[in-house]
Order: sequence, then structure tokens, then C-alpha cells
Amino acid sequence: MRVLRLVIGIASVIAFFIIFLKSCGQAPDPDTAQQVSGIGGFIMAALIFAAGAIGGTTRKNKITSIIAGIIYLVAAVVGFLKIGMVADMTVWAIASVVAGVFFLVSGIFMKDLVYGEKPKFK
Repeated sequence: MRVLRLVIGIASVIAFFIIFLKSCGQAPDPDTAQQVSGIGGFIMAALIFAAGAIGGTTRKNKITSIIAGIIYLVAAVVGFLKIGMVADMTVWAIASVVAGVFFLVSGIFMKDLVYGEKPKFK
């Protein structure tokens, strides 16, 4: 579980750059009445980056894993609202829901370690 949390955290940091470039690369078109903004993608990318940084460093603390799961779910809500109308936001929102549920479940069922105790490896 710990390795998977680290992998998801690293993937989230990479996803941050992809979402950031896609959302901020869209400029408003003055000829059309519908203005396209990248603010929703930027907010979602920032939330995914924060959740990935928190979740990737979670080793012994169940509270930080739960916090990372909640941040992933908030990023998913932003993605499903499609603020800014970026085309790939639904896909990233679904990935964020999966990561959020994983972090919530792993955080809830994680064993509490006493401060200073090292995890036992097999």
C-alpha cells in the first residue's frame, strides 16, 4: 500500500504539469461569444498537486492520507463542474475520484504507529 501511495503521488505531480499546460494554454477567443478560461484547470491542477504531495509522503500517518483523499475528491468536484471547459477535465476528475477513494480507504484502514516506531518490513 505504501508503494502504491507513493506511485500515485508521483503520478499526481506529473498530472499537475499536464493539466496545467492544457488548461493555461487555452486563450480566450475574441471572435466567439463563449469565453474559454483555464482557471478551472488551474485550480484542479493545484489541488491534484497538493494531494499528490501530501499523499505521496504519507507513510505512517493515517490523518494525512485521509486529508489527501479529501483534496482529491474536491479536485474531482472542480473537474466535474467543468469550470473553464477544458476537454480532458472529466477524465482527470474520474482519475481523481479513484485516487481519492483509494487514499480515504487506505487511510481509514491504516494501522496507527506509535511515534518513533518503525514499520516492520518482511
